Amino acid sequence: MKKTAAFAAALLVLATPVLSQSIGGEVGIEYNAPLDGDDFGGTVYKLGFEYNFAQPVSIGVTGVGFNPDFIDENGSNVTLHASYHLNDFTSVGLFYAVDSLDGDDLDMIGLEAGTEVYGGIVNGYVGRAKADDETGYAFGADSEYGLANGFSALLEFDAVAADFADVTNFAIGAEYEIQSGPNFYAKLGHYNIDTDEGSFDQTYVTVGVDVAFGPKRGTTFESRSLLEIIPGF
Repeated sequence: MKKTAAFAAALLVLATPVLSQSIGGEVGIEYNAPLDGDDFGGTVYKLGFEYNFAQPVSIGVTGVGFNPDFIDENGSNVTLHASYHLNDFTSVGLFYAVDSLDGDDLDMIGLEAGTEVYGGIVNGYVGRAKADDETGYAFGADSEYGLANGFSALLEFDAVAADFADVTNFAIGAEYEIQSGPNFYAKLGHYNIDTDEGSFDQTYVTVGVDVAFGPKRGTTFESRSLLEIIPGF
């Protein structure tokens, strides 16, 4: 109830005019569900802000809350971004992210970049993750291509190579944007997890909505989270 109330309050805040032209951000919620009907799914809450304090530099923070269906523990992620905008179409940056679950933290630091090309948007990242004495590397890319009448095609890929597991996740989807309003999206994906104890894979669907605000309609980059790579983890 507390999480739902906080999310509703954030939506009310974003419904008021944003006075500063230097601040942008977004808020969203999505639900992931496996196609085989088991409990390996959950709800994800997203919130992000970005401040352009010295053109062409901006700093941002994005947060994610994970509420899985199959365990009582909730997870979270906070990612700090420092971005340099080469022009109106291309940005590069550094990020530092922390995943938290059941009192345990995992840190990740890395590089990210994004550009608009041929009518679409492409983003990518690479990072080094560390938890206790275990390390791993994560990388991924996502793209969005505008079609017509507010619709866009989505494509995502993420991979993790770590001491404790190897993970891959691939998803395709579609998005519909109401002009100056929320974005509704749906995705179909498949992930695979390989560990010393065996492997596990799952096909899933994701449905969600987000609302962007500010002069650039949202943040330059999204959260970087190993928990988010496995929908519903």
